[in-house]
Amino acid sequence: MKIGLVSFHTCPTADLGEKDAGGMNVYLLNLAAKLDSMGHTVYVFTRSHEHS
Repeated sequence: MKIGLVSFHTCPTADLGEKDAGGMNVYLLNLAAKLDSMGHTVYVFTRSHEHS
């Protein structure tokens, strides 16, 4: 199944403690990883993403 997740606040891959990164980021990233491990195709859409 193809699943789209929307992170409307910050990027789920942001480092915790930076800007607005917090619990929602951890939850969304873990949810995407679990769904992927179950064989689903997961797309994460985010408002912004800072390149390191």
